[in-house]
Amino acid sequence: MGWSAEERGIDPARVAIGGASAGGGLAAGLALLAHDRGEIRPALQLLVYPMLDDRTVTSTDMDTRNVRVWTPGSNRYAWTSYLGHAPGGAVQRGHRQGRAPAFSGCGPALDPWLTR
Repeated sequence: MGWSAEERGIDPARVAIGGASAGGGLAAGLALLAHDRGEIRPALQLLVYPMLDDRTVTSTDMDTRNVRVWTPGSNRYAWTSYLGHAPGGAVQRGHRQGRAPAFSGCGPALDPWLTR
């Protein structure tokens, strides 16, 4: 992320990243990667209904009786497709967004659906 900002003469203090669903998870992962590498800190992460934690597949505390669009089956399929294996087990470094111990230094994150 740092190289592209510098190469194009972009002020690194004004870089924002974002995405929706799996793209939101990828944006959060990019922010963690940039933090781990000591690269630029995004000014903002715009995460729209992000896929951050594959362990939501194994959650049993959600009432899904009236769910019509994103069902538990949809969630399992999406995470299995994204990870390349069944969710809930070990994850690769790039898929650890929901398991990171802290997010300080990664830039503020906003989910516009939560601000309504």
